[in-house]
Amino acid sequence: MSIWMVGTGSTLTFKAHDNTICDIGVGYHRVVEGKPIPWSHLFTVSFDGCLALWDFPMYTDTEASAVHRCDLRIRASSSELLCAAYDSLKYIYVVAVSYTHLTLPTKRIV
Repeated sequence: MSIWMVGTGSTLTFKAHDNTICDIGVGYHRVVEGKPIPWSHLFTVSFDGCLALWDFPMYTDTEASAVHRCDLRIRASSSELLCAAYDSLKYIYVVAVSYTHLTLPTKRIV
């Protein structure tokens, strides 16, 4: 994934997927000990069957000062993920799968 920083004209490129990213969105919370707390983040889904959550890059004027990371990567399916949405009322991600069923975690992942 690459993020273009308009102010500097530079890009940040980083990877968490083994195949093409087919959707990207924004989430606004994480759940800690059963309670939602504010957290602005990106999420991506890919043809590799994984959902990844990303901290927003934080930077000042130079690319060298940028901090970015993939906070979580989970295999949601053995098939391709086609698209995703974030439900800010229920604090869940909804994904569409191409062929087979979803593999859901047995505990809350975020």
